[in-house]
Amino acid sequence: MRRRPAPVAALPLADPWPLAPGLIAPNRWVVQPMEGWDALADGSPSDLTLRRWRNFGRSGAGLVWGGEAAAVTPDGRGNPHQLVVSDGTAAGLGALRRALLDVAAEAGNPTPIVGLQLTHSGRWACPTSAGPRPRIAYSHPLLDARSGATADDVVTDADVDALVAAFARSAALAQSEGFDFVDLKHCHGYLLHEFLAARRRPGAWGGPTLDDRTRLIRRVSEAVRESAPAS
Repeated sequence: MRRRPAPVAALPLADPWPLAPGLIAPNRWVVQPMEGWDALADGSPSDLTLRRWRNFGRSGAGLVWGGEAAAVTPDGRGNPHQLVVSDGTAAGLGALRRALLDVAAEAGNPTPIVGLQLTHSGRWACPTSAGPRPRIAYSHPLLDARSGATADDVVTDADVDALVAAFARSAALAQSEGFDFVDLKHCHGYLLHEFLAARRRPGAWGGPTLDDRTRLIRRVSEAVRESAPAS
């Protein structure tokens, strides 16, 4: 006799998932943060972006992990049509979240936890149709050749201070629009991640020790917690 499949509610992935104090996903299905690259020129969501986020709500996933990465500054976009977090785009980003929740409710799905991933593409930035405009933590002969970067593209310490502030401001805007958390994109050789290899960078944001090279992500994390304590 063939065994009938268990109802969805009885599956282990349907169990609630405690993520942090007071933050519990209703199940363990996740929408991962992938770039959609269909935003408007100013970084606001387009109708295609809205359609995708509505489908996230229809999916029944209990955790929407950003849905997609959003750049904290216009020059940090990896594509001219990537989302940007700014005073001018914040309301549109909040509308994405609200539409997702509305569709989830209409479909009878549990209310998901919804966050926003924050990024700066750094060496791989391509913010306009004019082509790549890399911003790098340090010069590297092999990587520079691949990305088209030069020594002039190395961010200064003042640029890094502004970057920290941009992440903090973006987190505060996300919190004001109701997002449950923000995720700091620290992978794929993007700008935050690249500082982990900045062994020969002088000054406060690089150096020979791991403590030196993790100073930036620690500072960004601290600044985000200060500006958006609920994130």
